[in-house]
Amino acid sequence: MKSTIITSLLAMAFTASLSAQSTLRIRGSDTLGAKLVPQWAEGFKKQGGGVILTTASTAGLRPRPGLTWYNASKGWAITATKSMAVELAPKNIRVNCLCPVAGETGMLEKFMGADTPEIREKFRASIPLGRLSTPLDIAN
Repeated sequence: MKSTIITSLLAMAFTASLSAQSTLRIRGSDTLGAKLVPQWAEGFKKQGGGVILTTASTAGLRPRPGLTWYNASKGWAITATKSMAVELAPKNIRVNCLCPVAGETGMLEKFMGADTPEIREKFRASIPLGRLSTPLDIAN
């Protein structure tokens, strides 16, 4: 059975006005994980293939206002995943990216700025399923 690597490319950017240190931390969390993937791919090459699964966010596909650096960071992670997929495909290594929507996690309040019924409803209204994601949605 081929191994699967899951890298969590999380960032903590919740406003467009961030310090340089915060911006570097956001970018670093996404870029470091993706930069390590080619090293991990060496093991897959030896076993004849495998799967690498990264995690970004729908914010990298459909940016939300007020989250400029978070959106950009996730867009970078998605593009890096696509590039790795093209590069590693000839070695029978699949590379895919999960892009969850805002979810019922401990980060939700930080992501939304505040956790009120009105703000939750605003987020739910913008999600096709009409609800926030759960960790189980991502795991399954």
